[in-house]
Amino acid sequence: MGAFEGLETREAIAARTHWEIWVDPGEMPEAGDGAWWSGDLIGCALIDGSGGVVGEVTAFLEGAAHDYLEVRSAAGRVHEIPFVKAYLREVDVAGRVIRMELPGGLVE
Repeated sequence: MGAFEGLETREAIAARTHWEIWVDPGEMPEAGDGAWWSGDLIGCALIDGSGGVVGEVTAFLEGAAHDYLEVRSAAGRVHEIPFVKAYLREVDVAGRVIRMELPGGLVE
């Protein structure tokens, strides 16, 4: 929940539907223990189940069914990796590493 100066009434808020709200990353509170903000994942290395580097996370994409990590390989190839609990093994924001068990053929 949040509040915005100048938007105290229901009418004032309704007039601003479909607006995007941007927050300076320096103003964001800490995500908490074991949690992260999606922007924290940008720049992390994505490591697959065999220990191989898939690439670097370049974007976090919101999808209708689930979210995706956009990952650029060292060769410059871009992959959209489903960011789902079934694949996720570890997120180490401090170490800049995400480990996922990816199904065969996803990044070939």
